[in-house]
Amino acid sequence: MAQICSGYSRVTFRVEVDSALKAVAVQLILRDSTTAAVEVSLSRLLRGVVPTPEVLFSDPSGTLVGVPALVTCWIDGTPLDLAARSVPNEAAELGSAVGSTLVKLSEVTLPSPGWLVSSDLIPEPRERSLAEGIRSHVRARLFDTEGGRSLPLRVRASFWRLVDVHVDDVGVLEGECSLVHGDFAGRNIVMRRRGGPWEVAAVLDWEFAYAGPSLVDVGHVLRSLLGCSTNFAEQMITTMSELGGRVPPDWPRLAWLLDLVSLTGPLACPQGHPLREAASRLIEESVSRNGNVPPWTVGSRSRSNRYLATR
Repeated sequence: MAQICSGYSRVTFRVEVDSALKAVAVQLILRDSTTAAVEVSLSRLLRGVVPTPEVLFSDPSGTLVGVPALVTCWIDGTPLDLAARSVPNEAAELGSAVGSTLVKLSEVTLPSPGWLVSSDLIPEPRERSLAEGIRSHVRARLFDTEGGRSLPLRVRASFWRLVDVHVDDVGVLEGECSLVHGDFAGRNIVMRRRGGPWEVAAVLDWEFAYAGPSLVDVGHVLRSLLGCSTNFAEQMITTMSELGGRVPPDWPRLAWLLDLVSLTGPLACPQGHPLREAASRLIEESVSRNGNVPPWTVGSRSRSNRYLATR
């Protein structure tokens, strides 16, 4: 048995087994007791739609080891962030595969926007509008957490002003209730190629899933791949457009604004946590750009060029 990763909310082990499976993933869930039950239901809902590891066993109540646990099939492959950096000349192919998966995910709709808090997958209604929810979350993370208060006051004030002035623009997405992964980062997307083009072998770790605008996941994956070839973003968006996914003309800024919740969330992590350090760095970089232009740029074929050029 080998510990593979220890994240903000779970610890994952790879366990070798003497069967056709060869290995399974054992996940101990440390933060939210409802996560295991929700993930089991999502695994059933997404079967044949978006590749996810099959759940072999679940203990949502934590009766066996003291915390909720899941056992799933182990999926061999390469994390997207590693693949994008290892084979930059194949970034467009990776982007096309991820774009196709995002469209399929966006086509899974739930009764209303909101968080998934039980196995019935009926979202808990939001108490605020989309924009006010983002505004409230970012304000709390910036000013009420130790991680937020550790940022220079100038950075906090500038970043808050940036959010407060522009976040109402996401109102055009109010009411969208697609299934959102919520942590659609390169480390949670397993890529594989079997004699053909790259494909998404599995999307892992659905503990932050909810119903909302599909552009949330677009912003998250692009932030996780900052510094990689812009061909990835260009082809991802092109594929989404070709397959009928919703790609507004100003998608880069909308996706960035929606991603602010995920960006500022790790400020609540303990001091020294790599997620908190990365979030602090990106917040300072956002302020240094002195505007609401997203941190990602794309090439000539994307519909975002004209928009970015006029901001």
